Amino acid sequence: MLDNLKKYLDDIGFLLFAVVPTVVSFFIDIQNGSHEWFQRSGSLMVLFAVGLEFRQTSSCSIKESKTVFSEGVAVATGGEMPKIRRILHLAAIFLIAIGTAIWGYGDVAFKYFGYN
Repeated sequence: MLDNLKKYLDDIGFLLFAVVPTVVSFFIDIQNGSHEWFQRSGSLMVLFAVGLEFRQTSSCSIKESKTVFSEGVAVATGGEMPKIRRILHLAAIFLIAIGTAIWGYGDVAFKYFGYN
């Protein structure tokens, strides 16, 4: 299990770089009564989540694809995605959507909930 986790350490790093700056900037902006850093952190969330998704799709297509011969012709088929890779893939898609919403409407959320 630990060896499996070490294999995905870079991916988990991308996940943390996507989430931690947004959470930190949220609390900083609540303390300061502003919304600029939280809104800008949405772009970082999207950037690192896209990097994570790129790593997931590229490594899945290269490392886990299988070649099957059908009637003498080589046909590439996708292998089954490991559970942790599926979780990281779904997390990346979720973070891309949330990061885009924060990036575009982070200031509106602050105003709506009365933090500004």
